[in-house]
Amino acid sequence: MENRQNLKTENCLKYPKQISNSLRNVYYNMRTRCYNKKSDHYKFYGKRGITVCNEWLNDKFVFYNWAINNGYNENNQIDRINVDGNYEPNNCRFVTNKENSRNRTSNKCDYEKVEIARLFLSSGLNNKITGELLGLSQRTISHIKNGTQWT
Repeated sequence: MENRQNLKTENCLKYPKQISNSLRNVYYNMRTRCYNKKSDHYKFYGKRGITVCNEWLNDKFVFYNWAINNGYNENNQIDRINVDGNYEPNNCRFVTNKENSRNRTSNKCDYEKVEIARLFLSSGLNNKITGELLGLSQRTISHIKNGTQWT
């Protein structure tokens, strides 16, 4: 019983006060996506072979330290630079929600297509034809045209 009590005390002392619940959630959610088969997001991460590096997996404080030293703030999200790569220091960064939504496997649009779409639209092609040529929806083309996305 005494050992268990000492362990609890040590763990409480290890939590620096500057570590917010938000950062703890980033860590917990990252692990859940990769390892909890019951998670709604597992199919997009763990099932695809995405893992958390052993350094972070085995010591959350190593992750917290990396996050704090690499631009973490409560308004940003963790992002894997290579969407097929793992959660590890050389493949992760903190970005805005807008930036993160552009780096998804389901995203068919990239900056090159946006520039081509703008060129097509400025030459007089309509949204439907531009979308068909680029494999993008008319809605996406409309957002590009109106400047509500990819600005």
